[in-house]
Amino acid sequence: MRLLSVKICLLAVLATVSCGRGPGVDTDGDGLSDLQELLFGSDPAVVDTDHDGVPDGRDDNLFSPDPAIRLTASPAFQDEQQGRCVVVGIRAIDGRGFPVAGARVDLSWGLGDLQDVVTDESGFGNVTVCWPQGVDTKFMAKSRDLGGRHPEIQAELELSLHHLVVPGVNTSPWEGAGKIDGRLKVVALYRNRVGLLKPFQGASVHVGAEGVQIPFMTTGPEGVVDFVVPGLKGPVDVTVGAPGHRYVTYFRTEGSVISVILDPLDVISEDAVTGFGTISGKVKGFFGEGGGPKFPPGILITDPRTPVAIVQLAINGRPLSSMSMGGVLEEPSGTGIWEAIPSNMAVCQISSPDQKDCGEEGVFTLRNIPEGQHLVFALGGTVGDVVETVQDPYQLDFQPLALGISRVSVVAGAVTEVEILMNIDLSPESGETVDITVDDLPIDWKTGQRMPNALIMPVIDTGGEGFIFVSVDGSYNRGIRGPVKVRFPDSDHPEIKKLGLKLTNLAVGLAGRKAYLAGDPPGISTPVRPGVKAPAQINFDGPGTWLEIPRIEIPAPVPDGVSLDTVSEDVFDGTVTFRPVADYTTPDLYVLRLNYLTAAPRNTFCGDRESGLSCSLGGPRSHALWEMFVPPDMTTVTLPTFPPGFPTPYLGNPDPTPAASTSPHRFDADTIEVELSAYVLGADGKPFDYDDNFAYQDVNMHCTVVSQDSVAVRVK
Repeated sequence: MRLLSVKICLLAVLATVSCGRGPGVDTDGDGLSDLQELLFGSDPAVVDTDHDGVPDGRDDNLFSPDPAIRLTASPAFQDEQQGRCVVVGIRAIDGRGFPVAGARVDLSWGLGDLQDVVTDESGFGNVTVCWPQGVDTKFMAKSRDLGGRHPEIQAELELSLHHLVVPGVNTSPWEGAGKIDGRLKVVALYRNRVGLLKPFQGASVHVGAEGVQIPFMTTGPEGVVDFVVPGLKGPVDVTVGAPGHRYVTYFRTEGSVISVILDPLDVISEDAVTGFGTISGKVKGFFGEGGGPKFPPGILITDPRTPVAIVQLAINGRPLSSMSMGGVLEEPSGTGIWEAIPSNMAVCQISSPDQKDCGEEGVFTLRNIPEGQHLVFALGGTVGDVVETVQDPYQLDFQPLALGISRVSVVAGAVTEVEILMNIDLSPESGETVDITVDDLPIDWKTGQRMPNALIMPVIDTGGEGFIFVSVDGSYNRGIRGPVKVRFPDSDHPEIKKLGLKLTNLAVGLAGRKAYLAGDPPGISTPVRPGVKAPAQINFDGPGTWLEIPRIEIPAPVPDGVSLDTVSEDVFDGTVTFRPVADYTTPDLYVLRLNYLTAAPRNTFCGDRESGLSCSLGGPRSHALWEMFVPPDMTTVTLPTFPPGFPTPYLGNPDPTPAASTSPHRFDADTIEVELSAYVLGADGKPFDYDDNFAYQDVNMHCTVVSQDSVAVRVK
């Protein structure tokens, strides 16, 4: 019903003028007489008074809303060249809400003029504005010729470049945003080539709410979508994903702002979102040329100890629960005796105290490194009995002496040559230490016995570029029960300051299952003490320290003491069921990860695959496909069902084991890993609240203990 016309018609009747579209002079020929237009308030000389594309005589609403410019903004992010930035989205719409293509919009902000934009066929445009430091200001937009009664349409938006977004639930700059109440904001981010977080365009967001059908949305240049649904309340399930990237789901969250990082899949294939390259080079500092200690003499095999450096990438974008020996050593690449030496272990044989150089030794190679900037470190020290260590990684006898750190830019398809100088002294004898003890390991539900192996793997958080481990000590497994003395780098060391790193020390222990043919199987319990400072004593040795290993029931676990590529007898149908963890405490959160697996390299000190004696150098490596946060009262997780058009998460192995591989493991294209981690959070003085100020990094930086188990399974 044309309510406005009816109301005005009553007035017209009083004036003895026939109501309706009809008699009288009609100057503009729009179907309304001039007298009617006078009474209605429309323009008798203009066919379409409100410029909405409908002539006045056929317009149900002669004064429909004016055209408008809608402004939205991304969270602030740091740009390596321009400082703090925000992406502002501009949308031009007509009075009916339809997009206006080709509209020229004049832009400015409180800090000066900006370049104009012209809207595309969907009525959209965007501009990135930056300032050297954090600032609050006003953004302004205006446009002409959008139609409507006003020649110029304007819009304003308050901008803040002060607070960088922190991935998580109701995190900065939205702490205290409260629970979902008719509105849910979701922010998608990605790491650029140098590791800085920026808005992710093209991420699809699905919200699952009981009794409500909510169409999924896709992020624009601002990386933000706003769901405005009257009456919407939590808890809801929020999934964010994009092809070629890891998916993220928060189950049963009530926080009104969810921020996620979408990292590219770790895919070694032609269709990878990120290309891959190689880092190769030499480690120096064995002879004290970096200012650290001079390494003692040692010859491989013949001497009790040999100088080495373990070279690795900083652990970035991965949880500490993924740390194991399988991620420390890389595939060998040498010949002869060097066939058994991991390619990332630079060996420097020193025959006498007078030797000045490693000669052709001291070299390393890191393969399949994603394109971009990485923090690479060389942890130097002496290792005892290399052969025994390679046969059983938990027997590692490594004594740290020095550390070198470099930033390295990797180009896809290319080899980047670098030289890493170990110039940070880690010798326990020359500085204060944190003494770490492990004992009274947790019970393994598979055997009913205590975990047989333990490692001390202290790390430093670099303040945004990942974790660097400063020792890998398996002395517990060699019958040594005394404390391990760990020297962390000094925060005021000139090299640390030059790199601009902000260090946080974490004491980390690890209890694991018995190695199988030199490979470490899944199933670990990992206590963490963040923020430790020397001198201090950390004791990982009692019921208050460890957390029992999660027991996954569906898919069915595999027996103990079988090949590490053994898959479950169940075919994965999207449901995971597990027993609640309760010993020695109850977790605050579970994290379910679906991964694909790559085979660990063959250990050449063992036999070949055909003989049945073939063993591996560490265990298979996990590569995340989908990460899901699960409240502690859930013990069954069923993967979300998505509506038509939502990009389906990839569940498979994009890098199956090649037929020519000499590894004892085989993972086909249909094999994935179901990994479950249980977290006790709230360490270092930060309370845990799943729905408010829960940061993704809390599972590393504010964790007291995490336990993890996994099972390989085939998908339907």
